[in-house]
Amino acid sequence: MKNKKLIFDLDNTLYSPITYPEDIYFSDFEKFYKDLTQDLKLGTLLKGTKHNYIFTNASKEHMDICLKKMRIKMRFTNTIYNDLYKDRYKPDPIVYKLAIEKFKLKPDDNIFFFEDLAENLKTAKKLGWKTVFLDHENKMKKKPKYIDYKFDNIYDAIKFVQKL
Repeated sequence: MKNKKLIFDLDNTLYSPITYPEDIYFSDFEKFYKDLTQDLKLGTLLKGTKHNYIFTNASKEHMDICLKKMRIKMRFTNTIYNDLYKDRYKPDPIVYKLAIEKFKLKPDDNIFFFEDLAENLKTAKKLGWKTVFLDHENKMKKKPKYIDYKFDNIYDAIKFVQKL
């Protein structure tokens, strides 16, 4: 598949909320940063794709710490984070337009967007991106039309998309 670009949300997408529960860690970022570990499996999978990007509502500082702790920062071509959005967040279409510009995405690119919040996939779908929902606990009973693929872990999701 030509011009395949993989765009990833960060929190609860590149790492699992089952391993790092939000209710525990997001009330104590110091503990979260201490406990977050290297993910060799994820790093190896990301190595198999030429164009990987981070598109997060988190701050640059949080993103940098996470990517460094997981040792996957070098696997990403470019990143976009909330410090650049001027008080806007996904799913606001303006933020997606910033991502398109920063990542130099073209209409004929085959774009896959990995995200744990279904709401954030609606705008991506309207832009023609393939949407990949991370449903770690398999809570979604019926997949909405704006979600192309659903997985319970990032590893299977990446492997599947890389084979397309």
